[in-house]
Amino acid sequence: MERILTIILCVSLIFSLGCFDDDEGGDTYIPAGAADLSATVNYSKYDQIDFGDTNDDGFYQGTGKLYVYLYEKKSEHMPNNYREPEHIYDGETDVNGGTIEFTDIMAGEYFVMAFYDYKGSSDFDPPSHIENNGDPYILYVGEASYTNDPDEAVAINIGGPTVIKIDLTDQYILQKKSKFDI
Repeated sequence: MERILTIILCVSLIFSLGCFDDDEGGDTYIPAGAADLSATVNYSKYDQIDFGDTNDDGFYQGTGKLYVYLYEKKSEHMPNNYREPEHIYDGETDVNGGTIEFTDIMAGEYFVMAFYDYKGSSDFDPPSHIENNGDPYILYVGEASYTNDPDEAVAINIGGPTVIKIDLTDQYILQKKSKFDI
């Protein structure tokens, strides 16, 4: 009887291991949480806002940091509202030209938004959103290619170690009601 149970246990173990084999299409299997993204963000003045500046009205002051948000690709185009749906990963740096590291994120396709936190939030106390009306932003399209229009944004595939460089200026500014500058 013990021998039969041992054989059944071994067969069950072999079968269960085969369930996790990913042989379809010859692609390398990347488990959820196995992707990394390094995003270097450079900010330069285009019109009026220097790096280190924050809103000087004394009430709604930003952090003066650079942020990168990753939005999961759920359709062909990025949503026209930068708060709906909520970004799923974010990172920050207070160094111009600094690198923001996203480690152990789920592999997949993401839209990328970078922004400079110039202006704080008047909507919440304490603010629950860093991105606000008045903050310079850019949507990543590809290396050295950016847009202000969510319909032109291109999702990037993060399936392992991925490196991007983002050049951000104050040419495009986030608008009221969570809208982009289009």
